Amino acid sequence: ESGGMERGERIRRGCVLLEDAFKGRGRYGLFSLLDAPVWRQAIFLLYSNKWWEYLVLLACFCHSLTIFWESPNHLTSWNFHNLDSLVVMRVEFVCIIFYVLDILMKIAWSSHCGLKPGERNWHNFHTLLVAFFVIDYYLFINQICGLRFSRPFRLVYITSKLPEVRFLASFLPVMCVKLATSFSGPWIGFLSIFGAICVRLYGQLPDDQQLDLEGDSLKHILPTYRVLFMLSTLDNFDPVVVQTFRHHPASLLLFGVFITFVGFYLMSMVLGMVGDLYGEESDKDLTAQKEERDRTIEEAFKLLDVNNEGKIGWKEYVDMMHYLRPYDSNPRHLKIIFTNLCKSETNYIRIEDLHHLQSLRRAKFVKSVSKVGTRKVDFLAWDAMNFKMILADSILLSCGLDSVALFQSQLELGTCMLAASVLHLQYLAIVDFTFFKEVLAEKWRMVDCCVLVFCALAQALYCVAVAESWSVPWPQLLSAAAAVRSLRVALYHAPSRRYLIVFCTQVGPLLLDFAALVTSTVFAFCCIAMELLAHP
Repeated sequence: ESGGMERGERIRRGCVLLEDAFKGRGRYGLFSLLDAPVWRQAIFLLYSNKWWEYLVLLACFCHSLTIFWESPNHLTSWNFHNLDSLVVMRVEFVCIIFYVLDILMKIAWSSHCGLKPGERNWHNFHTLLVAFFVIDYYLFINQICGLRFSRPFRLVYITSKLPEVRFLASFLPVMCVKLATSFSGPWIGFLSIFGAICVRLYGQLPDDQQLDLEGDSLKHILPTYRVLFMLSTLDNFDPVVVQTFRHHPASLLLFGVFITFVGFYLMSMVLGMVGDLYGEESDKDLTAQKEERDRTIEEAFKLLDVNNEGKIGWKEYVDMMHYLRPYDSNPRHLKIIFTNLCKSETNYIRIEDLHHLQSLRRAKFVKSVSKVGTRKVDFLAWDAMNFKMILADSILLSCGLDSVALFQSQLELGTCMLAASVLHLQYLAIVDFTFFKEVLAEKWRMVDCCVLVFCALAQALYCVAVAESWSVPWPQLLSAAAAVRSLRVALYHAPSRRYLIVFCTQVGPLLLDFAALVTSTVFAFCCIAMELLAHP
């Protein structure tokens, strides 16, 4: 069927399928809607747009914040005029509208092409949550039911919309099961061994040598297990270890071995197991995504190979880039990308080369860097001076000397150092603005510039706050914000910058996803506790 298509239509469909593969949508993207009505395609493009996702997440966030202006529980519903105001109810109504639109749009385009197997359960979950929100709002606004039963799930809608958080949520049950089966055996074994030893050593002591363990006892095995369990967390270190050491100094060796094995060795083993389990599950997920991506790229290659030769030539490539890089039709740029793409065979693109097109098609071309002889600023000297100023400012900040007043005035040394850094940057921008833009093309220098501007503004506002005697805590907050400029030292130091990038791009997002999962869980339990325990 595809062989009978016109050449242009095959290339267009192949590019759409390739775009779906690059965005991780596979066969459930825009390609599956090419034969659907235009309005379905428009809804899909709107739904898959990042700005719509951000808008829905903002609505979820605002919906969760309305709890601060709502009645704590059903006992106080409709009893206080300053709670559940009309403005709060309108904000909640707007948020619910966004939820409903989000669900309806997904139903509209997925009813034609379906959803990924893993997405169906989450879609049903989201639909059920939205139904809860609508019913809860209707019952409360009409004063039928004062119990806000859907309130604990407001943040859950945010976290369940994020794929990374969903992956963590699905990983937690697997982690708990494997930890229970792998970690419980050694832990119970160590606990039982040391418990039996403690009962035999301290269970039958004379009355004048009895241990004061603040209500705990080592006379029987079950209370001993509790004591050792608390000791594994170092919670009762003082009464247990100190009291036994006073009567039996040799007991320090026993509890030292116990804490080393149970408190440190096994806890470290748990962290290692969690890391290994997460790595295994993440590798499985990435492997499945890669296999789906490879299958989709293979199908797209069959469409783009209009001559059925197993390779894509220059003409087909130019037509492809009309869809994949529509903002740049410069022949020189296209030729450079084509040359870098043809790795398997000269002047032809093979299927294995097509995987590299995702990054190459976004290549940016800038004008040639100014020759050294034509520069108006000696950049090496400027950069060296800039680093010296950053280092000096950080040393003053770490020593607490940045707040030293100069010449018996309110002008602080840190303010002067920040002003000098800003003027140094302005000098480069004024003297050679073209080269200044080339310098900021490096992402870490752009981040360094943003940090400098942010800290300078915070320090300027701090000076205003001190002069105008602003109330606490504004001066302190502004001064603390200006202290972030010490980060610039790590940005200039290449090894530190590399580790900082790894943290921001790999470790940081994982921690944020886990924090989002924990926050939504805590929010849910807090809402439940407030409903059960709060009294008017």
